[in-house]
Amino acid sequence: MGQMKSRGKRLVITGLSLAAIAGFSHQASAQLNLTAYGSLRGFTISMFADKFPSSSNIGPLGIGFNGDGSVIVSDYPGNVRVFATDTDGQHANLVAPTSSSSVSNTVDIADAGGKHYITSQSAGTVRLLSNSGVLGAIVASGMVHPTGLATNPNNGHLFVSTYDGGNIWDLDPIAQTFTTFKGTSADGLSTDGTTLYAEVNGHILGYNIATTNQVFDSGFLNCGADGTALGSGSLAGYLYVNCNNGLFKEIKLSDSSINDIANGGTRGDFVRVDPNNGTLLITQSNEIDRLIAPSGGGFGETPEPGVTASLIGVGVCASGLMFRKRARK
Repeated sequence: MGQMKSRGKRLVITGLSLAAIAGFSHQASAQLNLTAYGSLRGFTISMFADKFPSSSNIGPLGIGFNGDGSVIVSDYPGNVRVFATDTDGQHANLVAPTSSSSVSNTVDIADAGGKHYITSQSAGTVRLLSNSGVLGAIVASGMVHPTGLATNPNNGHLFVSTYDGGNIWDLDPIAQTFTTFKGTSADGLSTDGTTLYAEVNGHILGYNIATTNQVFDSGFLNCGADGTALGSGSLAGYLYVNCNNGLFKEIKLSDSSINDIANGGTRGDFVRVDPNNGTLLITQSNEIDRLIAPSGGGFGETPEPGVTASLIGVGVCASGLMFRKRARK
């Protein structure tokens, strides 16, 4: 997330000046559109929320979920908002931030042990985040540009990527200690409990969690690869990648073959599996789009503690009622 990527080169935008951050604006919406391949695969796309503020074309980033169905969203200008319902067609400018700071650069959100955690790039911290979206106690400090988060379902620890920080950290948020998982700068993270997937220098690399050995390399994607998510059900064996250049890609893990699911977006950063209904929320420059899997498919990050199988089942059944397809531009 914490970089502008173009033709394989990175321009660091962390540590933006106060003037630059204060000068954020609402970018024109550009909802992702399915490619012919994406339509053939049976995906559909809708819009969860738009009209987020952005800074240097970076807008909504971290997404967390409360047990009451509300959704927490951070953005790069430093706001945290709580959307009361997990329904489509909402507008961020109508939801007042519960936390706001022009210098905190609140980035990714992860849920672990029934608690929310959030990275703050410029402050170099990982903090608790309340269900009402209020920034809480620091559980880790001294990290260089902490960016992406993924929860290890095996032990409740957090994997923390650091852009330009030289490490992927293994953070115990209860003991408030962290150790090096892998000595590499990285961006978006996801895991199935066996393999940790991370964006590293335009590649998506997979590391065995038990050994830290590299077990997967997508090859150079040349799209500003960023957030990732894993498929489940009929989509098991596929990895989904959000790109800075407005593409959304599908990678077959067995042979690294790549296809574009959607295009026409703005700047894509993180993605997050929605435990309420098994869909995927995809951040863009000033909106969050929802990717709905074909029948029999879903997205497979392990649900966090407190998200029960019955809740997920209810959400999946209700998903057909709550999704409204927005007219394509």
